[in-house]
Amino acid sequence: MPDPKTQVTVSIKKTPDYKIHPATGVFGGPTTDGNIMIHFMVEHAAIPNYQVINIDEAGTHKRGEILDSVTSGDGERTLVCGIMLSPNTALAISNWLRTHAKNLGAKDNDE
Repeated sequence: MPDPKTQVTVSIKKTPDYKIHPATGVFGGPTTDGNIMIHFMVEHAAIPNYQVINIDEAGTHKRGEILDSVTSGDGERTLVCGIMLSPNTALAISNWLRTHAKNLGAKDNDE
């Protein structure tokens, strides 16, 4: 049990819509009100804007039979979720991430 004079107990709960998102990068920066906006993204091969597929008289098509496929660019960066942080929270999270990354063997750019 924690000492009530020097310690507090904080429970950890998940919201019903809690999700784990993959991330291969971030996009964002300072906001006009002095916070930091982070958009976590996933970089992947470009997904076609549309495809043209032949169908037969029954309205079905042969799998893999694509007549035309139009894609914009070679790759895409899909923004998965955004998080707004105060500068102090951003720094605390940065330190937490660096500690865990170093424990897993990541090298700092400054090293």
